[in-house]
Amino acid sequence: MQLIGLFCGVMASVIGASGSTSVRFAHSYGSNMVLQRAPKKAVVWGFCSDLGQSCGSSVSVTLASADGASSSTTPASPGGLPGSWLAVLPATKGGVGTSYNITASSQSSSASIGNVLFGDVWVCSGQSNMAFLLENAFNGTALVQDANNWPNIRLFTSKKTSSKVPLGEQPVVEEQWSISSNASVSDDHKRTEDGQGVFDDDWLYMSAVCYIFGREVHKATGVPIGLVNTNWGGTPVEFWMSGDAETSCNDTTTAGGAYNGMIKPLLNMTITGAIWYQGEANGGDPYTVAGPQGLPLPRYACHFPAMIADWRKKWSEGTRGNTDATFPFGYVQLAAWKSDIHPAGIRWAQSGGYPAVPNKAMPNVFDAIAFDLLDLTSPFGSVHIRDKTTVGNRLAAGGLALAYGQQDMYWQGPVAATVKASPSSDTTITISFTNTGPSGLELRNTTGFEVCTLGTDATNCSLTAEANNTAVNGWHAATVVSHTSSAVTISSPSVLASAQGSRVFVRYGWAAIPCAYKACSVYAKGLDFPAGPFVLPVA
Repeated sequence: MQLIGLFCGVMASVIGASGSTSVRFAHSYGSNMVLQRAPKKAVVWGFCSDLGQSCGSSVSVTLASADGASSSTTPASPGGLPGSWLAVLPATKGGVGTSYNITASSQSSSASIGNVLFGDVWVCSGQSNMAFLLENAFNGTALVQDANNWPNIRLFTSKKTSSKVPLGEQPVVEEQWSISSNASVSDDHKRTEDGQGVFDDDWLYMSAVCYIFGREVHKATGVPIGLVNTNWGGTPVEFWMSGDAETSCNDTTTAGGAYNGMIKPLLNMTITGAIWYQGEANGGDPYTVAGPQGLPLPRYACHFPAMIADWRKKWSEGTRGNTDATFPFGYVQLAAWKSDIHPAGIRWAQSGGYPAVPNKAMPNVFDAIAFDLLDLTSPFGSVHIRDKTTVGNRLAAGGLALAYGQQDMYWQGPVAATVKASPSSDTTITISFTNTGPSGLELRNTTGFEVCTLGTDATNCSLTAEANNTAVNGWHAATVVSHTSSAVTISSPSVLASAQGSRVFVRYGWAAIPCAYKACSVYAKGLDFPAGPFVLPVA
């Protein structure tokens, strides 16, 4: 029954969007979609092929519940493009029990979309680890079949489209709005001759991280979830930035091709928030940003926060203020993989050089730490870890805490708060953690801590140098002496005894592969959330 409903819904969407009628909806709208629920107001828009500049003032939009219990009509206004219309619908509570039909009408024609739910819309973007298919994840077959159990999750996938100029809408989309099912989440027909899953640009739908995040949010809230899947493997953050965002970092003012072709066409759709998995392609970034601790950071530390701020501003403007101008934004801190591009620096830059988000540079941001999810045997390359369930679950925990106000939801893991020289010893340092959980810290091993004396050598304490168990750029491995429920004490006698007033830094987890699978040093006991990498000065 679900597949029949899916087929009929898609056909209705196609007829409404691209039939012979003058009025149509934009390609990012269709039957089976989720529109943003109250208290926000959903925006719908589209085109009139024969009404020209009078299009906006000639169209009205009717929202009617499928059971006939309610109906309202809203006059449209001119959209942002020639021959386009846009309507802000009444705030609609919606929910899993009520579907709606929406009809856009002029005097001469109309177009309709049906089986529309009102819930929360999340955008999922990034590079290949966001594109990574649900079916290729650990337990992928079971995850795909389980999608049949969640018909109130709806899916949309953009076409990979790069453009030199901003596009009003995508000419075509990859997957029109679809009801969650084993068919709609599976790109199973895209296989190589040897049966192995294809890579990067051939990964179309459905994103494992996007889907698992949405499923967990839906399970926890009961709210219909719309997932807008728009990603492209191998792309740097600059590909997703507008010219305005790059200007804010004093860089080139040329907008990225994916921003023009894959984000700009979505900016009229009211959303709840966005999640992001990207950064591997920026591993070679120059260290040109002054970090909050006084050490240089990769350029990503400016570009990523600037992209977030710019998306928020433009989404709010595009939806006439109906998308929150500080909407929740979640990201995945890069996982471990066999690499020579120093991903530890990008991990730190992802948080703007702070031990945790949200922070001053990145307000209303949440994350999922993934550097402990090593997968060296992944047939898709170690950069493409298969444990996307842990990633999605950790990200959903952050989203539920920040976006949905579930303050009892534990997320993120222990956060390094202060680093102080021990008053009773010249050779030990105590790192205190917050957010340790109800049972305090768990130490799964004692590796990953390093110390460095800044001194007068400008190359000392460089964050481009990664841990390799020997002294490198002034960094020396430290030994864990003891720990409590909220602190870890480390020792490095050869460094600390000779520091004599020089500025000393401590860092943790600073390696492409900081540990084996779920075996880094610091976790919240019983909760499986690790502390992330950090670098902090000794007070």
